[in-house]
Amino acid sequence: MAVMDGVRFIFERAAYDGLSGDGLMGELVGVSMSEETASACGEVWQECGAAAVQALKDRSLGGTKVLTSVNWDLLVRVADGSTAENRNPVGVLQLSLKNDEQEEQLSMEMSHEKLSQIFLNMETIQEQLDALQ
Repeated sequence: MAVMDGVRFIFERAAYDGLSGDGLMGELVGVSMSEETASACGEVWQECGAAAVQALKDRSLGGTKVLTSVNWDLLVRVADGSTAENRNPVGVLQLSLKNDEQEEQLSMEMSHEKLSQIFLNMETIQEQLDALQ
């Protein structure tokens, strides 16, 4: 198990440091690994490194739940004759969240005002994400 942990550590560091196969080989030789073993690690990284980097990008950092789906409903309470003026439609947002193996559903009932506020906040987040790309 210790060998596998060591190999995983080497490849994770290569991913985080953005090393090429030759770069990884040079680093490993620099810390006294035999040239043959370092070359084998470099070749494996050259062939599989891109997939490993993508897998690390897709992995949750833990603690934070990832949004997997969004559903919504519009509810309008039916009024009788005395409360016909009191119809307050509400939006129900249903979010599916996943954290590692666990998935949960979150439902939120919001007035038009609260839904508009969330929308404006999401627009701000989207603009900030767009600015980073």
